[in-house]
Amino acid sequence: MSETQARTPFRDVQVWHEQAADGIHAWEVRIGVPHAPPPPEGYPVLFMLDGNAVFDILADQVAVPDVLVVGLGYQMVLTDPRVARAYDYTPALWSDRANFDPRIPERRAGGADLFLDWVQGTVRPRLARHFSVHAHRQGLYGHSYGGLFTLHALFDRPAAFDRHIAVSPSVWWNEQYILSRADAFATRCLTPGGGAALPEGWERQPHRLYLAAGGQEQWRPKPAEFVAGQMQARPQGIPTLPIIRDMGQVLARVPGLAVDFRGFPECDHRAMLHASVPYALDCMQDW
Repeated sequence: MSETQARTPFRDVQVWHEQAADGIHAWEVRIGVPHAPPPPEGYPVLFMLDGNAVFDILADQVAVPDVLVVGLGYQMVLTDPRVARAYDYTPALWSDRANFDPRIPERRAGGADLFLDWVQGTVRPRLARHFSVHAHRQGLYGHSYGGLFTLHALFDRPAAFDRHIAVSPSVWWNEQYILSRADAFATRCLTPGGGAALPEGWERQPHRLYLAAGGQEQWRPKPAEFVAGQMQARPQGIPTLPIIRDMGQVLARVPGLAVDFRGFPECDHRAMLHASVPYALDCMQDW
C-alpha cells in the first residue's frame, strides 16, 4: 500500500492502495480528514462508493462537515472502473453459474458480498487503527450501481452501517431485482417471528435510509450508444423517481428504520452524482 497527498478541502487526505485477491481489481481508498480534531467519541465516518469521482467533486466544495470521508475507488492506471464496479457493486443472483452484467454480458457481476467483506474486514479495521472513529455513526453512500449496492448492504447486513444513502439506485437491474428484495425485506421484518431479518438490538440504535432521485432520470432497457464519440438519441424511458419514492414508502414500514426521500427535479442521472455528494454529507449531520 502507498500513501500520497491530494488537494481537497480537508486538513489531510491519505490514499491507500490494495490489490484484490483476484489479481484484477486494484482498489484505491482515499480518506479525507476533517480540519477539526475528532470529538471525544470519534469522527463520524462516511464510506462513499465511486471514490475517484466523489473526491473530484469534493475538490470543488468550499467546506466539508467534520466527517471522516472514505472514498472507495480504483487505481485508474490498473483498473477500468466501469468493469470493476459492475462486479463489485452487484449482488450474486446464483452460485452455480457465472453472474454477468445484464446490459454488457462481457462484464462479470455478482461481487457485492466480497466487496462488502473487504470494506468491513479490511478497510474499517485499518481506519480504526489510524483514526479516532465513532463506532455507531457510520454511513454508506452510493449512486447508480453504487445505490444498488447500498440497498443490498442494508437488506443483507442491516447492522453494518447506521446510515444508508442510496442515490438513483439501478432499480432496472436484472428484472427489478432490488425492488423485489425491498418488498421481501419489509415483509420479513413485519411478519410475526420474522424479526430475525433484523439483528438483535436494531431498534436501540437509530437507523436511517436516505433515498434520492432526479426528476429527469429515466429507466431504459439499453445503455447509451456512442457513434464517433457522440451519444446518440435514446428512446423515451420510464421515470424512475416515482419508483424509488414508492420503494421508500415500502421500506418505511420496517421497525426502527426511518426513511427519507428527496427528489431533485432538475437532475438527470449524470447530474445526480454531482448533486448527491454534498447531499450525502448533509445526511451525516442528521443524528
